[in-house]
Amino acid sequence: MKQNYKIIVEYDGNNYSGWQIQKNTSQTIQQKLENALTRINKKRVRITGAGRTDAGVHAAGQTANFFLDVDIPAHKIPIALNSELPADIICKKAEKVDEDFHSRFDARGKKYRYRILN
Repeated sequence: MKQNYKIIVEYDGNNYSGWQIQKNTSQTIQQKLENALTRINKKRVRITGAGRTDAGVHAAGQTANFFLDVDIPAHKIPIALNSELPADIICKKAEKVDEDFHSRFDARGKKYRYRILN
C-alpha cells in the first residue's frame, strides 16, 4: 500500500527555472525532488507542491506531498531526501498524512515576502 507524505522544503532558487517541471530544462525544484524521491523509492515518484515559484525565487516553507511504495518512518524522510538533493534544496520536515491529503487543495494560506534591493 502506498503511503502519502507531506514535506516542508526550503530552497535557494537562484540556480533554478522555478518549481514546475519544464521540457527545456532539468533545473527545476520539482524535477530535483522527484529524481531524489525516485532514487529512494526505486520507482517513479510524482510530487505536488502547494504552489509554484518562478525562476530565481526562493522558498522558506514550501509544502509538497507525494506517495511512496516503501514505508519509511517520517523522521527519516528528510535525512534520506537531503542526502540525494543538491545543497541548495533542503527538506526541513516530513510527516505521514492521510491518503486524500493534497498539498495544493488543502493549503490554508500562503505567505509571500518581496524584497526589492535598489
